[in-house]
Amino acid sequence: MDNYTGATAIKIKKSVSISILSLLILTICFFGVSYGGDDGPKVLKVKGLYMGMSKDDALKIMESINKSTDTKLDVQDYESGNSGIIGTFVQVYYGKQGKITSIFIAWPQVFEVGSMDFKTFTRQFMDAYSIPTMEGGVRHNSSCYIFNSPHGYELVICENGMLNILKSKNKKPKFD
Repeated sequence: MDNYTGATAIKIKKSVSISILSLLILTICFFGVSYGGDDGPKVLKVKGLYMGMSKDDALKIMESINKSTDTKLDVQDYESGNSGIIGTFVQVYYGKQGKITSIFIAWPQVFEVGSMDFKTFTRQFMDAYSIPTMEGGVRHNSSCYIFNSPHGYELVICENGMLNILKSKNKKPKFD
């Protein structure tokens, strides 16, 4: 038997005639359908928040997320940059142009997952948001899974309950 790497391979004898429809069905059954591609979504939109959105739009979304708590959102504007909107379970930061540059979410509370464990949440998040793969690591003294998107963002999901979306530090070089 021949060895194949990657996806399951099918050998078809020349004498067997297969219609295009049958071949299409077989292809979908064996290989599946890719939603976000191998490099994940170009824009990762979580609970309506995404990198590059305006601070005003982010504030509206955070107000709806924060309604379940009795706390007020704290908007911090600094001329030096590094300004943010601080909520109980969600924080976003933005630059001088007023565009979101990082997002921090307390995933157990915002996604209302109760006592779901970190690995199960991460797998379900990956499926829901078409994240192709994540690597294990440590951030802020917590076990985490990390996805560096070639689209310029980094997704970090940590066991301590934090989900972070940041500008990617490890942009892959483009070789044309």
